[in-house]
Amino acid sequence: MSLTLGPGWMSALYIFFFTDSRGYTGTEASSLLLVYVLAGILGAPLTARLAQKFSKHRTLMVTTTAYSLGLCMVMVIPKGNVVAAIPVMFWCGFMAAGFDLMIRAMLADVGDEVRLEQGQERISLIYALNSLAGKIASAFAIGVTFPLLGKLGYKAAEGAVNTPAAIRALEWAYIAGPIIFVMLGSLHLRLASGRRPPRSNPPRPR
Repeated sequence: MSLTLGPGWMSALYIFFFTDSRGYTGTEASSLLLVYVLAGILGAPLTARLAQKFSKHRTLMVTTTAYSLGLCMVMVIPKGNVVAAIPVMFWCGFMAAGFDLMIRAMLADVGDEVRLEQGQERISLIYALNSLAGKIASAFAIGVTFPLLGKLGYKAAEGAVNTPAAIRALEWAYIAGPIIFVMLGSLHLRLASGRRPPRSNPPRPR
């Protein structure tokens, strides 16, 4: 759920951050968001190949860490420079699609394990619960970020004038929120995988 909450948090604050903090127009911000989305088309299959060579959990750790580093790089880009922002947004979108794919792949493994141990097919239920958790996380991100901006002194209304302190608070919220949730989710999955006993292979029929 934390891994979904991170990108959801970023999406909720995206347009405010890129227009008020980074100096892009609404059209430029939307174009950069399109780059982010299109990068996922390449990110998912290439991450799947990486997971075949290494493990899913290691690949998840790599993609979440790389995603977090990419968000930090957004602050380094010169304000209003669309060309310089394209590689960073592509990188973030690529990595976000990668760890989303790893979540689904690990859920498929859980479904296989349940089928082997219980003799019942539960993969549809598992994916349904994951989808529900994703919707809850997305709603939670919106429900938390907007009141948080108000508490920090940022005015989200169209045409509102914000102080430099409010803009700085917006920047901290945009960068810190996704990184905290994404890395927390990755760490949790890593610790959970370390506590699980090794799965025994089913006996071979004679």
